[in-house]
Amino acid sequence: MIRKYTSIFAIIVLLVISSCATSKYVEIGNNKIDVIIADAPEKWSKGLQNVASISENSGMLFVFPEPRQANFWMKDTLIPLDMIFIDENKVIQFIRKNVQPCTQEPCKTYSHDNIKYVLEVNAGYADKKKIKTGDKLMLSQI
Repeated sequence: MIRKYTSIFAIIVLLVISSCATSKYVEIGNNKIDVIIADAPEKWSKGLQNVASISENSGMLFVFPEPRQANFWMKDTLIPLDMIFIDENKVIQFIRKNVQPCTQEPCKTYSHDNIKYVLEVNAGYADKKKIKTGDKLMLSQI
């Protein structure tokens, strides 16, 4: 009986370790960014609302099923962000830096056409890591 429970425990430990080993991240240049994926309308609309902080090399990657006009705002967002708009070829097209939380409606919108991905990271990250238009985006485990 103890052997059976030991085997079950070992399997659970392996599953936890393997799920941690397959974290989702993107790479831009030499920068590895751990990401939370927003890949459905309910996730797109929530985004990073009411999130008090994110770690330096973390962010949220919005993934759209096909290129489209992407519209973003900072309603109920608590922290300033850099928004990196990325086209279907995974090449950065447009970067909005140091976008501040919206404190009064109507909130300003930030948009761009023909976008497949938008990466939101802490404000200042794009400058600090020298991310610029033309940099390639590589996806991992996404």
